[in-house]
Amino acid sequence: MPIIVDPQAHTEREVTQAEHRQLIKQVESEKRSGLLEVAGEVRKERRLWDCAEGAWTKPVPESAIVSFHLRKVVYKCSACIFVTVFDGGVAAHVKSGLERAQEHEGAQLEVTVGMMGGQHCGGCGTVFAMRKGQGRKHLEAMQVFPSEHQEVHELTIKKFALEPSELAVLQKVLVHTSGPPQDAGLDASRVVGSVAPRPRGRRRRRNRGGQHGR
Repeated sequence: MPIIVDPQAHTEREVTQAEHRQLIKQVESEKRSGLLEVAGEVRKERRLWDCAEGAWTKPVPESAIVSFHLRKVVYKCSACIFVTVFDGGVAAHVKSGLERAQEHEGAQLEVTVGMMGGQHCGGCGTVFAMRKGQGRKHLEAMQVFPSEHQEVHELTIKKFALEPSELAVLQKVLVHTSGPPQDAGLDASRVVGSVAPRPRGRRRRRNRGGQHGR
């Protein structure tokens, strides 16, 4: 439906096609030119593909797609679904997760008694309701974090696309590894998007004088 704007109240509202045609005539005859501005036909919108979430977005104005949405860049954890708009946020996510895992090492759920009974996490002290296994899910997530994040890259990706597509990685940075880097000459915190040079084999020595068969 068409949208009209009241310049005095700074508000928008939708009108029917019949009302829209009537307002156009009134504006053309200058009867209501000082009161109403006709905003035009229906605002064009379309859905975008959220590359990080793997799902379609709600309809967004087409006027903002090229200037904003298609330029938006986010940073994704290569080991899980964590996404952030902050550069360096993936490294902070890993650091926090490893610290929480250490707090929950060997922790168990304890049943609390009382009217508000539930399960008490022995690692962080959080109390969960008995239903839906919330405490068990919490404890498992804390304890498996290190094994799922043995090697983590911060992936710089485009947030949105016009059609469903695979992640377009603009940059790949190694932010954590539980073991030594594959190449001892590379710092684990540096960009590893480029392929490391292949080690050269031992060269054979040639006899410049030549060898003759006996």
